[in-house]
Amino acid sequence: MVVDAIFGTGFEGRPEGLVADVIEAINICGTPIVAVDMPSGVNATTGEAHHAVNAGLTVTMGLPKLGQVLYPGKAFTGELVVADIGFPEEVVAGAGLTTFLIGPDDVRSAIPVRPGDAHKWSCGHVVCISGSTGLSGAAALTSRSALRVGAGLVTLAIPRSLNVIMEIKLTEVMTLPVDETPQGTMALSAAGALRTLADRAACVALALAFPRMRRPRLW
Repeated sequence: MVVDAIFGTGFEGRPEGLVADVIEAINICGTPIVAVDMPSGVNATTGEAHHAVNAGLTVTMGLPKLGQVLYPGKAFTGELVVADIGFPEEVVAGAGLTTFLIGPDDVRSAIPVRPGDAHKWSCGHVVCISGSTGLSGAAALTSRSALRVGAGLVTLAIPRSLNVIMEIKLTEVMTLPVDETPQGTMALSAAGALRTLADRAACVALALAFPRMRRPRLW
């Protein structure tokens, strides 16, 4: 394998000359590449990478770096392994770090545990108001996302002409067809039905598309 330790976490700019040639040779050699701390050529803070080692594995010291999770640096990092080199916990805690990676344990701790006798009405009703002709993707994605995060019941309010499509596309989501304009957008006359639906919801998600408007000039 090739062990890349040309540059470290303090690298900035762009590799040039002989170093750039070496990086190119490393990338095309076909041998597994392991980077020490950072793939050479990647900025550890910003992830900027103009001509960098394309590592399959990066072993970084102590803590992950922003440049390893921000693109384009992430694309050169490969699998990331954080090596504990003995940083005292009190030093890390007192360093004033304000950026954190969200991991599986963080997500699990944020999701409440459902009791054994839970039912759909006790797990939250999400109402999604979305969709227009040619822009139905947001409606489908929003309502599916509400189900994925654990809502017990999801109702999608959609312009009437799109209802048949959504009934087929969304198996578990209930739909409410409402009045629409000739252009396939929601009509103002739908406001009453939407208010009634929203009053029964624990959460309302709006995913609406508006016609492209001319932006004002800024001096």
